[in-house]
Amino acid sequence: MIADNLVINKAFMDRIRAQASKLWELIFASETAAAYQRALALTWEILRETAQLIWLLFCLVFVLVAWIGEYAKKLGQNFRNWYERLGEKPAETEEVKPFFSSAGQSILEASSSSASFLLAQASEQLGIEYRPPKPNLPVSQPQASGPPSPDPAPAGVSQVSGTVKKSPPPADTSIDKV
Repeated sequence: MIADNLVINKAFMDRIRAQASKLWELIFASETAAAYQRALALTWEILRETAQLIWLLFCLVFVLVAWIGEYAKKLGQNFRNWYERLGEKPAETEEVKPFFSSAGQSILEASSSSASFLLAQASEQLGIEYRPPKPNLPVSQPQASGPPSPDPAPAGVSQVSGTVKKSPPPADTSIDKV
């Protein structure tokens, strides 16, 4: 019984050796090596082109976000200017304005150089000509150290909007009414 199993196992082992030999020859054949080299070269080319496409799309999104941001900033400044011309602001807003104005300006200056560099690099990668926007530097007015000056506008006219202020009708103070 053991001898029969040994014969079956020997035949089985011969089949395994024959199959391993056939596979070995197939793997190390010159045709197989050439086919795998072509497949690896093509796979590498596909990966490289995919990475380049992803990089260009990233650069495009970055440039679009920067352009939209510049437009939104300009739109916000225009809205702010329009709003400021509508009427006078409360006194506390005027006191806080210089702080926020200077803090915002310093943050803007600090981030603009790095953003400009990144935007220029991304535009160069895309082959797009990028012209940085001209800075709109606010004209600073000298601050008076004394008390505020009186309103030089004529009586009844708002200096900010140029509209005529309506005053309530004068009260009738005559005593003859009864």
